[in-house]
Amino acid sequence: MSITLRPEHERAITQAIESGAYENPDQVIERALEVLRGEDDWLIENKDAINAKIERGLAQLDRGEGIPGRGTARTP
Repeated sequence: MSITLRPEHERAITQAIESGAYENPDQVIERALEVLRGEDDWLIENKDAINAKIERGLAQLDRGEGIPGRGTARTP
């Protein structure tokens, strides 16, 4: 497999190595993938609770219980 990195990703890998936390690009990428897997696992484990909160928030908005934010126009 061949991977082409964007310049900003190359810089991030170089900075991680220069920080002394990693010895080579493989270690940086391995750690990044571990974090990604962890986040994906967390999302899968919490999917039902997240969806329930989204549904509860949408229901509140439907009832007019939303809080106007910046740039949000209030309509009667």
